[in-house]
Amino acid sequence: MHIQLPFKGTKEEGKARIVSLLAEHDEKIAREASQVSTKWKDDILEFSFVSRGMRFSGSVEVRDAKYDITVILPLSLRLFEGTIERKIREEVEKLKPQDKALE
Repeated sequence: MHIQLPFKGTKEEGKARIVSLLAEHDEKIAREASQVSTKWKDDILEFSFVSRGMRFSGSVEVRDAKYDITVILPLSLRLFEGTIERKIREEVEKLKPQDKALE
């Protein structure tokens, strides 16, 4: 699954928002997932985790004004790709109030 999501700001601001979002959800992630791995390679966050017995992985490439998100879904969840994409978009929308300061 590949999603492109716009945001207002620079790569550095986009990366800071992702770091903040991960920190904000740290406890929830620890409760709901295991074998969590996040690793930055320049402007790309690579991630993987296991949740409900299924492995997820992917990356978030941060560009000026855009996130390129790639998620590798387990085969059994590909039917729910639209729902999963909506949830990802909702999480990114939570970052929008910070964007208003940039307008």
